[in-house]
Amino acid sequence: MNTSVSPEQFAFCFYMDDTFDAMMIAVRVLTAINEKRQPDAADLGYLRQFAPPAAHLPCDELACEVIQQIVKQRAEVRATGRDHKTA
Repeated sequence: MNTSVSPEQFAFCFYMDDTFDAMMIAVRVLTAINEKRQPDAADLGYLRQFAPPAAHLPCDELACEVIQQIVKQRAEVRATGRDHKTA
């Protein structure tokens, strides 16, 4: 069994680590909204820093936009085998 990791997979793993926190925070914000609670201000601040062009959106739309960006970028990484940050 070959357990070596190709350079493309290695870059993808680092990219996944970079966005994991943002994804989890976005889910936490959406969970708070769904439970009729106010999302944590620090979580919203993190998401606004993560996606500055979407910072003006309401918190639910901001969280969804962050998730959409991450999913789209991960799909591009899978398709090209390269991380957009290192390309």
